[in-house]
Amino acid sequence: MTPLISDPLQPVFVFAGAAFSVCLLATICAPLITLTSQILASSRKKVFYDKFAKQLATMATTLGVLCFTTMAAGILHTALEEPALFEGPLRLPLMAALGVLTFAFALQVTYSLTWNSLKKNKALHKLLGLLAGLAMFTAVFLSLGLKRAVLTSGQSISSGSSFVDVFLTVYSIPIYSVFWPLLAQALIAGMGAAGGLGLCYLLMRREADNFGRDYYNFSAAYCAKCALFPSMLQTVPAALLVWMSQSLITPFTIQNPFLALWAAGIALPLLSCILWAVIAKSNTPMRHKPGMIIALFLLVTGFAVQMLAGLRIYGLL
Repeated sequence: MTPLISDPLQPVFVFAGAAFSVCLLATICAPLITLTSQILASSRKKVFYDKFAKQLATMATTLGVLCFTTMAAGILHTALEEPALFEGPLRLPLMAALGVLTFAFALQVTYSLTWNSLKKNKALHKLLGLLAGLAMFTAVFLSLGLKRAVLTSGQSISSGSSFVDVFLTVYSIPIYSVFWPLLAQALIAGMGAAGGLGLCYLLMRREADNFGRDYYNFSAAYCAKCALFPSMLQTVPAALLVWMSQSLITPFTIQNPFLALWAAGIALPLLSCILWAVIAKSNTPMRHKPGMIIALFLLVTGFAVQMLAGLRIYGLL
């Protein structure tokens, strides 16, 4: 039987990749949480929602600078090592994905930096948040679709194909493709990741910001809920992804170590959910500092285990 780990360093690299992915997805999905919090601040007349939204937007922008700088370095390296990718027929979807991602991050930065200057024009500020969120989600769709094309039909696209033909080939994705549960899991899990990282960010910034005990009791419990519900929901597309991959998992039984590993990866974030539930229900949520950190570690570890199992099963690692 094929070993679970072919290289002792694989788990280290995969964990690092999972940690980066959690930060990136949190950056991408944070605008949806911040926009929702702004709407709740208006509808419920509670300023704490708006204050929390501003903090989370600042966290997402800071993470975005780190993530997108790292990605830019990786893209530059790829351009030097694989120039054909930027010269072949896939260059148009590649440039589109990079362009939308850059535009989305610019909107995210603008949304974060104009929080005070647009205080009297909240409708415009919310619109910026909505556009940033939609652009981020579009960038994820374009990027994952391009990755799928590279792994499947990318090499069969003629260099003489028109712009429209290339995009139709890349993004005409069958409804039964594993692309869809993967996309759903990425976006839903990203919201949970934003909540999980947000809790740790509250801890890091508490002494510097010092917004008062009442605010932190509210924001920690609210942030834990933002992490809890999406992280529970993302197990549905995660399980569907496994089910749709059963032709590659032989035998498709829990005795198969690859299937058992993937199932364990899906289950690990549920342990994080237990800790977030305790924090959300606590009258003093900021006292659960170890639980906040352990929950985030379990979340990253769960995604790392899923990545390791999935990449091994699909022969990409």
